[in-house]
Amino acid sequence: MNNNKFIQKNIFLLSWMFFLVGIRINAFAQDQKTKPNVLWILIENIGPEFSCYDYPNVHTPNMDELASEGAIYKNAFTNAPVCSPSRSSMITGMYPNAIGMHHHRSSVELPDRIKTIPELFRKAGYYTSLGNGYRAKKDYNFPTKDRTLWDGNDWKNRDEDQPFFAQLTINHSHRGDHWHNPYHPKSWMHEKYKDKLKPVDPGKVELPQVIPDNIYTRDDWAKYLNQIQVVDVVVGNIIDRLKEDGLYDNTLIVLMGDNGRDHLMDEYWLYDGGIHVPLIIRWKGEIAPNTVNKDLVSGVDISVSLLNACKISIPGYMHGKPFLGENAKEREYIYASRDRIDDAYDMVRCVRGKKFKYIRNFMPDRSYAQHRSWLMTVNPGYPMIKYMAEHEPEQLNPVQKKYTADKKPVEELYDITKDPGELNNLADDPAYRDELQKFRTLLKDWMLTIDDKARLREKPENVRQDSFLDQIEFPDRKELYEPSELDDSK
Repeated sequence: MNNNKFIQKNIFLLSWMFFLVGIRINAFAQDQKTKPNVLWILIENIGPEFSCYDYPNVHTPNMDELASEGAIYKNAFTNAPVCSPSRSSMITGMYPNAIGMHHHRSSVELPDRIKTIPELFRKAGYYTSLGNGYRAKKDYNFPTKDRTLWDGNDWKNRDEDQPFFAQLTINHSHRGDHWHNPYHPKSWMHEKYKDKLKPVDPGKVELPQVIPDNIYTRDDWAKYLNQIQVVDVVVGNIIDRLKEDGLYDNTLIVLMGDNGRDHLMDEYWLYDGGIHVPLIIRWKGEIAPNTVNKDLVSGVDISVSLLNACKISIPGYMHGKPFLGENAKEREYIYASRDRIDDAYDMVRCVRGKKFKYIRNFMPDRSYAQHRSWLMTVNPGYPMIKYMAEHEPEQLNPVQKKYTADKKPVEELYDITKDPGELNNLADDPAYRDELQKFRTLLKDWMLTIDDKARLREKPENVRQDSFLDQIEFPDRKELYEPSELDDSK
């Protein structure tokens, strides 16, 4: 009898336990169903030259519609003006110069304790996919062979009801043969775009002052804008697929550039042209349609914001500030760094607020126009301005003279509300001494807080592109900054 009671009691307890487990499993399944999917569209080498950003003569109806259904961010900036350090920053939520990822196409081990964003989404039950029918670009400055970042190459391969975190890259706006070859499938001249695009008239474009103004550079700028229009068609195709798969309304869509546009004094430099990128986010039910957001957003903020939006814990070591989800935070300044890019070794840092921007050139004896093999072959403005500086210096305007000069100023300060082109350096103006000192302190505090790794010379064995090794002029000891010297401005 006692045995029967014991058995009955245990059957009851087991039944109750399975009931509770069933509730928890069901609740987990329901939670998985309600979690938003995340699609992160990265566009290479692009500025905010979209019609929804009020740029003239460009037609981007698909990206405009996406912005109208969510938010357009007017002041989004990457942490580096070239892809690999910028992407390394985004995928880790940390500044590239804090983790040794600041040199373009380098390879440095990422400590095991630092988890990438897809790893954190995987841990939270998401299916992570890279490419999804488009470019599966990584270009991180750390090896990933011992990490599982991505479950697969398309969100369609996930389990039923499993949420996904997907990333893809659109590289039509990146310089290459497709800008000029009408038979290239990514070219604006390709037959598949004939009826979808209205080509930009080179005669109507407005060139930045640093670019020599002639038929070749106007044609180059127009082709860049035409490729943006191709990007828009591709974005439309991606949105159509989400709708066909029934995923559009439950997917948080992020569209942004991986760094600024590829023109003189833009990509590779810390002027706004090199780090100011488009950012459009659609999140139905959470972001009101037609939102125009003018807050400062940093590339290092994107990943932590997506984690926060999906209610995934943000590791304490990350540097970003979440601007999506609960307890979103507004930032007062953005910080960015430029270091070795291909065969050109340099070190530049900047701090940007809404009114002023400060740039510190730590290697002022290295010209803006120091030799870069890539630019000589793909950007018509670069060899032209180099030729003019050598043979026709009297034809150069003041901005072009600055670009081709042997040296750079140590400090630059701009009132970007009055001088958005960053042409009038106020660093030596006594009227702005207080602002200059304030930004010096901001930069110093940031570099010391994150332990900026540019105090260490890059090791040749860490350069990923061996073809550049013979061209790189590695700095000597006196060119590297000492943390104790950051108070010295001259």
